[in-house]
Amino acid sequence: MGSANDHRNFEYLIALSTEGHFGNAVKACHVSQPTPSSGIKQLEEDLGVRTVRHGRRMMGSKS
Repeated sequence: MGSANDHRNFEYLIALSTEGHFGNAVKACHVSQPTPSSGIKQLEEDLGVRTVRHGRRMMGSKS
C-alpha cells in the first residue's frame, strides 16, 4: 500500500460514503463509472475486507 492508486481508491470509497450512491460519487470524483467501482474492489482485495455491498446493483457503502 502507499501508491497513488491506493490513495485514489480510498478517495473513491470516501466519496461513495459521503455521496451515498455510485452515480453521485462518480460526479464528485470527476471520473467515469467503472473507475471507482474497480478501484474500490481493488482496495477491498488489498485490505482483505468488504466495504461495499456488491451484487446486481452496487448498493453503496456497508453500514
